[in-house]
Formats: sequence, C-alpha cells, structure tokens
Amino acid sequence: MPYGVLQYISSNEEFKRIAAKADTAERDSLIAAFWRERDPSPGTEENELREEFYRRVVFTETRFSIHGLSKSGWETDRGRVYIIFGPPQEVHHRLEEEGSSPYEVWLYPHRDRYFIFRDKEGSGDYKLVNR
Repeated sequence: MPYGVLQYISSNEEFKRIAAKADTAERDSLIAAFWRERDPSPGTEENELREEFYRRVVFTETRFSIHGLSKSGWETDRGRVYIIFGPPQEVHHRLEEEGSSPYEVWLYPHRDRYFIFRDKEGSGDYKLVNR
C-alpha cells in the first residue's frame, strides 16, 4: 500500500517524517509506530482503525481509480473524502445535461456534511467543488 495515503489522517509533521525516509525498512517502522499509537484496542492483535482505513483505501482503488489518467482511487477527491469520512449515507448522481457536466452529491446527515463532486472534463475525475 502506498504510504502517501497516510497524508489524509496524519499530521503534517508525521507525514513529513514518514515521507523523508528513503529507506523502506525505516519508513515501514515509522508507519508501524504510527498505527500502534492509534490502536483503539492495544490489548488485541487487531488494529481495528488500521483495518478500516485500509478497507476504505482498497474500496477507493476499485471504485474511483481513473486508468486513463493513471490516477489511483485514493488520489482522487472522491477517494480522499471516502477514506476520511467513510461511505456516504446517500449518493445522488446527476448525469450530463445540456450545458452542464455530471456531478454527484454525497450526504453524511449524521455528520451534518455533504460533498459535491463535478466531472467538468468528462474524464471520470470528479473534483470536489464545495468544502
């Protein structure tokens, strides 16, 4: 799994330390420590937070990757939001209509949040248009 995806849940300082390690073993050691610090149940073998995080990353790879642009799912705006917030409660798709590009609205009512993504280029790379 690429370490770059950790930028979504780590502090800037943590991510800079991880990214600065050219040696893979050193980087892996920092990543292991990163997850140990966040383990919600340190007395168990599983790290539920890490497992859920990587489940979301794998989902974004299968659902949001844009092969024509050589862009991994986690690198897309939809992938980033999915990894951080999880699956939306509702998704509304609006197909291309005359004079407008297709868009999606993701609803997270339990967090009082919504996200609008628009595919202005027609490439399948939906960009976040609200914050």
